[in-house]
Amino acid sequence: MKTTKRKQITDLPFLNLFEATYEHEGKEGKWTYASRSTSKPKECDAVMVVGIVMKDTPKIVLIKQYRVPVGEYIIEFPAGLLDKDETIEVAAKREFEEETGMKIKEIKNVSPPTFNSAGITDETVAMVFASVEGEPSTELNESSEDIEILVLDKNQLLELIKDEQIKWSAKAWMYCGFFSNF
Repeated sequence: MKTTKRKQITDLPFLNLFEATYEHEGKEGKWTYASRSTSKPKECDAVMVVGIVMKDTPKIVLIKQYRVPVGEYIIEFPAGLLDKDETIEVAAKREFEEETGMKIKEIKNVSPPTFNSAGITDETVAMVFASVEGEPSTELNESSEDIEILVLDKNQLLELIKDEQIKWSAKAWMYCGFFSNF
């Protein structure tokens, strides 16, 4: 299977639709998808920070943010797009501080760019695992953001995970489920 053509359908600042033509076993097909790129997919579009406060009891930093496509608040990790020519590490520090008011103390690990939902988008995100510090604040949030910061220990996280009314990003639920079981 191979992609033979890629045509941009929309021309918007942050996200566009593309139609790809692909060939598989001698037959041609079409696939429409969303992309943050206007040409070839970039190496990395966004960062997500899994921040842990390492004081007496380790606590994980999450945000509860209103997401327009979902029409509800969801629990997720602080995240955002890389600016032009910005490294993953610099973007992680900037986005984490903008969304939580807290600072990354030490980056422990950075994933390679991973795909969020490869059936509908070519968007990639690097996951940054870091020890963090500071007091939560929404003072640096952008005007389009409606964020509540959650700094939770294992027991608080277990309670949140049990609440079936809570909406989660897939990555946050997966990591928090893992974190809460140790």
